[in-house]
Amino acid sequence: MQTQSSSFDWVDYIELAKKLQQNPIPNALYHTALYRAIVSRAYYGAFMYARRRAERIKGVFSGVNIHEQVIEYYIHSESKNHRKAGTFLKVLKDKRIECDYFDNLTEDPKRMADISIKLAENIINLIL
Repeated sequence: MQTQSSSFDWVDYIELAKKLQQNPIPNALYHTALYRAIVSRAYYGAFMYARRRAERIKGVFSGVNIHEQVIEYYIHSESKNHRKAGTFLKVLKDKRIECDYFDNLTEDPKRMADISIKLAENIINLIL
């Protein structure tokens, strides 16, 4: 259990997404909702990890478009790995938006969840 003074490890969201993927809820009625939630958690885990890493160098991001600011920070980096991470983060964000806001998905939800977890893990590894 975390205390208020301890810092949340955003990678835990990615780990949660992986656990949910490995042990899905038995009732098939909820699988689409589960896969959508996995995409969302994978994105937020990767986004917040990337944001905190960038803020150590750049300073705090602020404003209404923080997600875009973080993505642009990485896409325009001098580091090839950071640019790749920025591209992956943009793809993952698009998947998260689709899962959080749209009635119909353009891909199979399980496939989206699988890809999202891989993207999130790649993002973390690229900006370590």
